[in-house]
Amino acid sequence: ISNYVLINEAGHQALNTLKPWGAALPAVGGPPQLQRIFETGEPVLTDVFTGPVTGKPILALGVPVKRDGRTLYSLNAGIFPERIAKVLMSQNLPHNWISAVLDSKGNIVARTHEMDRFVGKPAVPDLIRMSRQSSEGVLETITLEGIPVITAFSRSSVSDW
Repeated sequence: ISNYVLINEAGHQALNTLKPWGAALPAVGGPPQLQRIFETGEPVLTDVFTGPVTGKPILALGVPVKRDGRTLYSLNAGIFPERIAKVLMSQNLPHNWISAVLDSKGNIVARTHEMDRFVGKPAVPDLIRMSRQSSEGVLETITLEGIPVITAFSRSSVSDW
């Protein structure tokens, strides 16, 4: 976890651990996906977005904070993509392989090759299209930097990543 953010029902940040207590906080709490917490009372994993405090790519895992059965806040754990990249790197894949994590929109959350260049950007169109048609598959395509590859993918039924 990189930081915690407490957001009220109006979408305003009440607390952000990246800022000192009492410091001014952004008017926008986070991506619109977090509003689903107030609508459903269920946890949400966001797609990658630009953090309003850091101006850098981040994702959030949010849970409802309830009182008397009503969701008053969402408590959100911010995760920088570099943390996801560490998980990819720990897989010890061959050095010439490219591994990536895509969010539900097909944007790159983390990548083992040139991550700084591509995080937050869409993956290759063929991969996005195929991953929306099937939960698993293999295709021949060309990476964003022009490398011909055979790509295998698997989409999570929980997060749609």
